[in-house]
Formats: sequence, structure tokens, C-alpha cells
Amino acid sequence: MGYRLTLERFQGPIELLVELIQQQTLDIYQISISQIANGFLSYLEHLAEADLNEISSFALYASLLMELKSRSLLPSENQVDHEEEEPLSPEELFLRMVEYRQFRKAVRYLEQHAEQEKCFGRQAELEERFVKIRPDFLASVRKEDLALILLSLEGRRVREPLPMIYLTPLFKNVEEEIFRIKEELKERLNLSFRELTQNYSDKMDIIVTFLAILELYKRGDILIDQIGTFGDIIISRAEQLSLPA
Repeated sequence: MGYRLTLERFQGPIELLVELIQQQTLDIYQISISQIANGFLSYLEHLAEADLNEISSFALYASLLMELKSRSLLPSENQVDHEEEEPLSPEELFLRMVEYRQFRKAVRYLEQHAEQEKCFGRQAELEERFVKIRPDFLASVRKEDLALILLSLEGRRVREPLPMIYLTPLFKNVEEEIFRIKEELKERLNLSFRELTQNYSDKMDIIVTFLAILELYKRGDILIDQIGTFGDIIISRAEQLSLPA
């Protein structure tokens, strides 16, 4: 059994209410549409499972009631007698709703595809029929204008100061450090990287020493060991180390 209206002047299904109003058996001025809507919403809240057919049917007849009442409350400019107007039948109102839903569905389809197309660039050239339509954007642009724009951009560019590390001359080179390390190993079997660089304050000198160690290891002149992770690097003489004379 579906939802039944319980109003001051009517009790029964909404379909019967619409039919009585259309037949002028019941005055629509005596019917509160807001009361009908609130009662139906309260009815839905207490349902374990909503019936879509019942909801759509109620919405259909409620819309028809709204149209009937709006016609009676808003007289036309020509003062047409509403008794002579043919009220919309439920079938006609249903067709209107179907047409409206079709338009809404088409709008959502177009909106969805428009959003999707924003994510993809065009990978093909324009068709010939569109190329002729496209305006020539450079038709009014002169070389002088482009040159002025380039000069204005050059003036706005912020020139970052060059770090001094690129301007400081290197007082040491890798070969000199290789010679120095060999000299140190001439008297000692091993030494640490920290010992080799303890008198250096310039980072570039420390880097040169490190490169010299790598070169000696590549040549097979030294052995390298490290005491733990991030520990000091220990450099030892290899058997085939060619000591400087």
C-alpha cells in the first residue's frame, strides 16, 4: 500500500487528489502543497527501503499540483478564464519531465567531455577546412616590435651574482697533490684523509686532495679503507707504489 495523504479536507492517494482538483470537485486553494511535501518526506524517513517508483510517481503528481496552483494564483495578462484552460494530464506532465531529463543528461554529457578534453593536447594538425578559418596572428606583427619586446625582457631579467667559488683561482692541482701524498707515504705506511687536509681551510683544496686520492686508487698505487659509515678515510701504500725519488 502506497503513501496516503492526510489533510484537513482530503484523505487518500495523491492521484485521487489531483483528479478531484482537475474535475473542480475540490478547491485547490484549500490544499497546502508544502504540507503534502513535508508529509511525504516524513513518510520516507521512516521507510526501511525507498521505492523509486513511488517517489517518482509522487514527484510527478506533486509537480502537476504546483502547476495547477500557480495557474490559479497568477492570472494571465489576457485574463483568460482558467475554467476554459485544459489542465495538463499526468501523461503530458510526464512527457515534459522526460524531455527535461533528456536535456539535463545531454548537458551533463557535454560538460563531462569538455572537462576531459582539457587534459589532452591536440596531437594532430588542423584539418584543411579549419586552417583557412584560422586568423593569421602574426599578420600585424613587425620585426621591430619583436626586437623591442626582447629588449624589454632583457631589462627585466634579474642577474644573479656569480658565487666567488667560480672566480677564486686554484692554487693547487691534482698532480701536485698526488706528488704530496706520495711523499707522505714515503715515510709512513698509512695516513688519514683528515691528516692530509687538516691545514686546508679552502673547500676547493680539500676537493683537489680527494680527487688526487681517487686518481692514486685508480692507478693502483694506494689502498683505501674507511672506519665505519661517515668515518675517516685511511690511505695505505700498495706494494707497487712508485715512490718519488
